[in-house]
Amino acid sequence: MISDGFLNAEERLNASSKHTRDAVRAQKSGDGRGAQSELNAAVAARGGDTRARTEVACLLIDFGCPDMALEVMQPVLQAPETEVSPDAWSVLLTCAMKRDDQKLLMRARASGIAACAAIAKGLEGKNVGDRERAIMINRAMDAITFLSNPVLKKPDDAIKMAELLVAFAKQSPLALSRCAVVYAELGGTPQLLSKAITYAEDAILFAQEQGVDSDIASKLKDAAGWTRVLRGTSDDLAIARIVLRDAVDHAPTNPTYRYHMARLWEATGLLDRAVVDYQRTLLLRPDDSECKQRLKSLLLRGALPRVIK
Repeated sequence: MISDGFLNAEERLNASSKHTRDAVRAQKSGDGRGAQSELNAAVAARGGDTRARTEVACLLIDFGCPDMALEVMQPVLQAPETEVSPDAWSVLLTCAMKRDDQKLLMRARASGIAACAAIAKGLEGKNVGDRERAIMINRAMDAITFLSNPVLKKPDDAIKMAELLVAFAKQSPLALSRCAVVYAELGGTPQLLSKAITYAEDAILFAQEQGVDSDIASKLKDAAGWTRVLRGTSDDLAIARIVLRDAVDHAPTNPTYRYHMARLWEATGLLDRAVVDYQRTLLLRPDDSECKQRLKSLLLRGALPRVIK
C-alpha cells in the first residue's frame, strides 16, 4: 500500500475524502476506534493543520455528521482565538446550529465577527509585501466564507468584505473568483450579477497569464459557469455549459461542481440530466438539503430517477 505521504496534492485530497467516508462508515457500524483512526488519516492527508481539520469537518457536515465534525474541531477550539480563522468559526457555527448548541453558537458567532472585523481593517493597508498580501487575501476569503454562512444571516456584510477584497487584490484570480460568487449568490441584482460575471472572467484571464495549476483553473471555471447560471440568459447558459463541463471533467467527484452542473441542466430544461447530477451530488454530499429539495421537485414534475453507481 502506498503511503498518503507519497501522493500528489490532488491524490492526497482524494485520499482524505476516502478516509473521511470510511470514518463515517466505521462510526455507524459502532467501530469508534476505527473511525478515529480514519479521521486522523483524513486530517493528516490534508496537512494536519487547522485548515486541514476545517476541511475534513466540512466533509463530515456534508455527510450529516456534525458530532464527528465537532470532534475533529476540538483542537481548534482549544487554540487561542486569535489563531482561529473565520472559516473555522463558520464550520463551528454550522456544527452548533445542527446540534442546537447555543453556547457554541454564541461563541462562534462573536469570535468570527471579531476576526472578520480585524481582517477588514487589515485590508485597508495597501503598502504591504507580497507574502503579507497573500496571507491577507486568504484571510479575507475565509472571512467571506464566515459572513456568507446562512446561519449568520449577514449577506450585506459578506458583500462589503468582497468589495474590500477586490480593491485590495485586483489581480488575484482566486480572490476575484470568490468575490464573483458572493455577488452572484448573495446580491442578485442585475448590477451585481453583471459585476460577478466580469470578475469571474477576469479571474480566468489573470490565471492564464500567471500560469495557475489545473485544480485552481477548474475552480475558476466552475465559478465562472455558476455566476452565468445564476444570471440565466440563454447566452449565459450556453457559456456555462462549456466551462462547467470542463470543471466536472477535471474533478468528477467534486460535489459543488456536480451541483452547479445539475442546476445548469435544470435551467436549460434537461431535467433527466439534472436528476442524474443531483443524485451524484447527494452521493458525495448526502446532507445537502437544497439539493434534496430540488431533486424531489424534479421527480414530482415527472423527471425519471436513475440508478447511480
